[in-house]
Order: sequence, then C-alpha cells, then structure tokens
Amino acid sequence: MKLHERLKEARTRKNLTQQEVADVLHISRTTVSSWEVGRTVPSLDFIIDLSNLYDLSLDVLLKEDMTMVNQVSKEIKKGKKYKWLVVTISSVLSLFILANFIWFICIKNQFSYLDNHWTKVEDSYVYTKNDVNLMTPQMDIKMNVSQNYLKKPSIWIMGTKKGKDNTIGLTFRADEKVFASVPIESKGVIMTEVRVDKDINLINDEENTKFLNENNELSWGETKKDIDDYLKVNQQEFKELYVIMSKEYSLIND
Repeated sequence: MKLHERLKEARTRKNLTQQEVADVLHISRTTVSSWEVGRTVPSLDFIIDLSNLYDLSLDVLLKEDMTMVNQVSKEIKKGKKYKWLVVTISSVLSLFILANFIWFICIKNQFSYLDNHWTKVEDSYVYTKNDVNLMTPQMDIKMNVSQNYLKKPSIWIMGTKKGKDNTIGLTFRADEKVFASVPIESKGVIMTEVRVDKDINLINDEENTKFLNENNELSWGETKKDIDDYLKVNQQEFKELYVIMSKEYSLIND
C-alpha cells in the first residue's frame, strides 16, 4: 500500500474529513486531497504531524512505500546538514561578536584612565603638572579598526617642559620608542626629532641617520655635535620629563 492510500485509510478510520485535517494542519483542503490521490506528497514535517494526528508510527505510515522512505531519509539528512550549517555559522558569528566586544572593551579601558586623570580639550587629552604639559589624541574608532583591529593599540603621548633656554619636548611613540625634539642651530635652527634612551643619550642607529637625511637633508656627522650639546645642556630637564611621561605611558597602555 502506498503512502497516499495509507493517509486516506488512516483519516477515514479516525472519522475525520479532509477539511478537518486541513484545519488542524493549517493548510487547505485541496492540499490534503492532493496527498490522498498521490498527486503530491507531504513534507517530512507534515508526515510527522499526520503520524501524530492518526496515531500511527512513521514505520507503519511509510511501510512498503520505498520511494517515500527514501525521500524522508533524504529530508532528514538534508535537515541535519542544514542544522549543522546553522550551528556552525551561529558559532562563528558568536565568536566574532565576542572577540569584537572584548577588543572594544580593552580599548575603552585604556582610555578610561585618560578620562579619569587627564582633561579633554577639543579632540585631545591633556595633562598638566607644574611646568610639564602632556597631550594625546582622543579615541578614534575608525583609526583603531584600520590600524589595530583585534589588537591592543599603544597610545602615544607628547610632552613639553621648560628647559634651560627654551621649551624641550619628548614623544613616546606607539612602538615604545622615545624621540626628543632638537633644534639644529648650525642649519638656521631647524627643529628635528632624534631617538634617545632613558638617560637622554642620542642613540647612534640607522633610524636616526636615515631620519635626518630624508627629512631635513642633514648629514649625521655635521649635526651630531649640535644634538649632543643640546641634549647635554638640557639633560636634567629631559630626564624629569621622561620620568613623568614614562609613568603616564605605562598607566595608559598597561
């Protein structure tokens, strides 16, 4: 006996009309009729609903109808694949959202120190202590996404302090390198930046040489003396500024 014959027989045995079955399943009477004459076959969901409605097990309802058994088997496998796909996509999406949430919270926590201990002025944070002035930009989500996506960004700071004859300046860059602003008087007071260590000694490396040559057309040899002299004259003030900036840099980025 085929499925459509069993459906009609089961409905008749339950003393139900096609319309009554249709009302229970929320479908049209013609759909029930189409199933019972074999024109169309119900989906797996409706087969399960009909099995419950007629008090018949799926084994009995599908018995001997191998075509329908195969179709139901395919639908079950398809449903499992669909469920696996949904679970996989949901898991990946959840991990993506969680990772972005944690990353955003980390960035917010970094700037929370600035919010609580520094002062917002326009698009920057500023910090003032005696004659020391520090500055760093406010949080820029677009910049962090483009440059530090899912990574903890390092926030750079600039600082100035009264020196012997003028204002001295240091920059703690995001890569943790420290640069001092230095005037090159032999070239008509050209301001440039050179990398220094914690004792405010000029670092004799390729980066300093390349920076001077490319940005100011200055040779390392003819400017090194000017730089060393300037750093030595203002060394104490530079060190005082370095200590304050180093502490703030660590509090912001740790």
